[in-house]
Amino acid sequence: MLSQDTNSASPPTEPANEFRYRSLSASALVGLGLGGLSPLAMLNPLLWMVPVAGLTFAGFALYRLRNEEENLVGRGAAMVGLALSITFAAAAPAATVSYRWWLEREAQPVALHWFELLAADQPRQAHAMGLARPLDQASMADLLPTGAAPPDDDTLVEQFANEPLIRTLLALGDRAQVRYWSTESVVPDNVPEPKDQVQQIYAVSYQQAGQTTTFFVRLGLERRMLAPPEGGRWRITSHDGGVRP
Repeated sequence: MLSQDTNSASPPTEPANEFRYRSLSASALVGLGLGGLSPLAMLNPLLWMVPVAGLTFAGFALYRLRNEEENLVGRGAAMVGLALSITFAAAAPAATVSYRWWLEREAQPVALHWFELLAADQPRQAHAMGLARPLDQASMADLLPTGAAPPDDDTLVEQFANEPLIRTLLALGDRAQVRYWSTESVVPDNVPEPKDQVQQIYAVSYQQAGQTTTFFVRLGLERRMLAPPEGGRWRITSHDGGVRP
């Protein structure tokens, strides 16, 4: 008599693979979009928030995808957004710092040349370093009282040479030893036209009665972008003596 094994039941039939719908992660899409906009951070420090926001959304998307992998997709988009955001979150501050460092160094020889002209008793040339471009009659008239004639160049140079700081530097001549002291501010500005503004402090020392006397001068410098081949041109926009660094 054949015995029948009651435990040898046939295994249950595996259900056919069923299609499971998974939603696309909204955070991953936002992270990808912000990552694509991250190059805008190179234009202005106010836009550094774009890659930072991209990092936040992409990181949150990856966290959710790891915990809800069965219900969400979008890992690739989140990874691309994360990579772009990291790249420009690091590149934008580095580019800004290096550009400001370069402006600070480029402004120094311009300022020192201004001091050298005054030491050489050349106030006309030093005054010319403060002119962005010749004023036309219309723009000059707007700055003067009604009916007043615009001053000629000699008058402007004379007024410049009679300013207390300029008069002091002219009197010291080559006895003045000028050295760079510090940079107070560097402000890149593209509105309404491309220009960079730098404020620096210079120490002016001279010998008097066997002792060294030092006072400090604050110079404002501006670099405007001109059409090629001139490129950028620096000018002295302000000068203040007796400042404290």
